[in-house]
Amino acid sequence: MPYIIAQGDEPVSSRGENPVYAFQHGVPVDAGYYLETHVAPVLQRIFQPLLTAHRTDIDNDAERKLVTRQY
Repeated sequence: MPYIIAQGDEPVSSRGENPVYAFQHGVPVDAGYYLETHVAPVLQRIFQPLLTAHRTDIDNDAERKLVTRQY
């Protein structure tokens, strides 16, 4: 069953809404939730090699593992 996360202060588990109902009744979508949970992690995985590859101050593999997030 498809759903969207609506804006609000309640826990995410209680903000699920049927997308058709939300569209028809003007329920605002929580864009911040989608950016933080779906878009940001993907961008981090894409850019992680670029962000850590330029680090010249890392002397060994053990240090590199500390600053590189593994997915």
